[in-house]
Amino acid sequence: MANPEHLEKIHLGSQKWNAWREENPEIVPDLERAELVGMIARRINLEGANLRHANLRSADLREANLKRANLYRAHLQGTDLVRANLQSAILDRAVLDKTLLGAADFTDATFLGTFLIDLIFAYTCLKNANLRGARLFRVDFTTALLDNTTFPDGTLHDVTNIE
Repeated sequence: MANPEHLEKIHLGSQKWNAWREENPEIVPDLERAELVGMIARRINLEGANLRHANLRSADLREANLKRANLYRAHLQGTDLVRANLQSAILDRAVLDKTLLGAADFTDATFLGTFLIDLIFAYTCLKNANLRGARLFRVDFTTALLDNTTFPDGTLHDVTNIE
């Protein structure tokens, strides 16, 4: 379960959250199983945060720092991750459905067993990302950077430009 203090702080907004993070760099935010549906948190610093099983449906995380965040089994349906930093993030078994991903950075991220549905990885960096075991349905990689990206052997339905 999420740390109640961390839940209280995140609901104060990005600016106050980020100030708290700067004052407390040694604290690893614990937002496991947090209900953050529709939260507006542009440019929020969630670097290294525990967001396992978090419900981030329709959240606005545009330009958020989610570097090394653990998003295992997170719900990211309709979430705005445009220009977000998700380098080395763990997105294993998460659900990304109609998630906005333009220019997001997923360098070294893992998507093991993740559901990727109705997505356009427009100008998105997936360098060294691992999508092994991911299930892809109606996904477009036309303008994505795919250097050393590992793709699944299995479920690929209506996937564009993964050469």
